[in-house]
Amino acid sequence: MSARSRSLLYEIGWHAAILVILLWLLPTALFGAPFFSVTGLNKQILEWFAAAYFTAVTIYLVLVFRFDSPRILTALLVAAGAPAVVYLGLLLLSSGAYSRALIVGGTALVALGLVAPAIAPASLRLPLGLVTLAGLVGVLLIAIGRGHGTAGGFFPTLAERLSGRSAKEPRSQRTDVLRTSAYTLSATYYAGYLTPYKERALGGAVAPDPSGRGYLLVRSRGDLYRLNFDDAGELHVEPIGLRVPINNAEFEADVPKVGILTEDFRVADLLALPNKDGTRRPCTRVSRACI
Repeated sequence: MSARSRSLLYEIGWHAAILVILLWLLPTALFGAPFFSVTGLNKQILEWFAAAYFTAVTIYLVLVFRFDSPRILTALLVAAGAPAVVYLGLLLLSSGAYSRALIVGGTALVALGLVAPAIAPASLRLPLGLVTLAGLVGVLLIAIGRGHGTAGGFFPTLAERLSGRSAKEPRSQRTDVLRTSAYTLSATYYAGYLTPYKERALGGAVAPDPSGRGYLLVRSRGDLYRLNFDDAGELHVEPIGLRVPINNAEFEADVPKVGILTEDFRVADLLALPNKDGTRRPCTRVSRACI
């Protein structure tokens, strides 16, 4: 096999690995489930990133291996053009709720995937590529396996999220009639939509989404979700890739375990404020335990 053919084979393998990371590991690290379980605008953004990356890679390979274009210059041009397609889609759909972390992570991954093979020395391209992929996968696996207090340890959490089982837990709902001193209410309870925490957790809040399409939910340990109902009345729960910076794990580790309820340290309220550009800015209130 010629050196040119080996180089082409290496580049195809590298870009295939980047696409797997983009559609599997990155959304799992951000949303707790692979691409096929992500919903809403975040799923569209992942599709845009994948389509833009595939198109950019195709253009790059044709220009470099068919027309002998300069590797680095071509890589820089396609790396600049691929995210621009995603940003254009966001400008056209700016009223939708999406994860800023996904935009940052997707842009960084696309840029790395397109530029790294071009700037690596030919003699070191394979070992450097393997080390880079191993480091990237390792960092994302650590991010995926951290539980934020969810049931199970690191490896059970990792296996559950990578397989998408956390998004496929059995879901149920029941409706009860509640009689108060002034009103009779019908309350519907939804179960199985969120991964349970390992530790006892009270609190959290729900607030209307200022966009007028559903609700925003914050859990007691800071995870943020968007809730909406489809035309059939089915509830859809979508992680939005944001988290309230509350340090439950450090608090629980530092507090003596004698007679102190650590679940009192929690996110207790949520207020979503509209910005001028139509995006939502969630504000939360953290309730702290008295020690």
